[in-house]
Amino acid sequence: MTSMIYSFRLTVHCLEIAKGYDGLLRGKPEPLLILAAYTLNDIAIRTLGRTLHTFLPKDPFPSTAQPKQHSVIDMEVVAKRPMYFAVLGIALEEDRGKDVQSLYGLLEEHHNLSVWSPTSSNPVPLTLEELRGSGNEWRYPREANLLIEGSEASSNCRSDKWIGAVAWCFPASVNLDGARYRLHFLSQDGRNDWTAIVDLWISSTLR
Repeated sequence: MTSMIYSFRLTVHCLEIAKGYDGLLRGKPEPLLILAAYTLNDIAIRTLGRTLHTFLPKDPFPSTAQPKQHSVIDMEVVAKRPMYFAVLGIALEEDRGKDVQSLYGLLEEHHNLSVWSPTSSNPVPLTLEELRGSGNEWRYPREANLLIEGSEASSNCRSDKWIGAVAWCFPASVNLDGARYRLHFLSQDGRNDWTAIVDLWISSTLR
């Protein structure tokens, strides 16, 4: 049977900070971004990779912050059936780091994750597997509420501040030569307004 080899590469270019707040007399916020990528087909889901990105913000805002380190999800996948990629991004304002550690670990457990759009007319949580069949609704990055093991992730943050989440899902057959996406994160109180600029490359070859 013929197989396709898909090359997937996802990296963060910068973080645009329109507004940033870390509390009274606490100085500048400490933005942190977690990205996770998954492969999906009609029989299985697999975690492709996870990255963690921290930034050095410069005030006054608005301003652009560069990642402190260069972290990339860079993988090749061999597939014998039609396949999709899904990407999930979480933004946090890091304080003590315990929620960062917990969420980073929990993103490996893809079967426990569900998302829904707070702006959707039908706000029903979808598993990653169900995103594959959602048509164009999640074709591009959009704001997402995140459930982990049936519990809303934002409500469980105690050590670090939850800013927001973004998700999208798309066919692996789409070739992208350095496509640039904007992932917008806005805290519930409106005091942190960040946009992560990410670059995505996807190519495929027949084996």
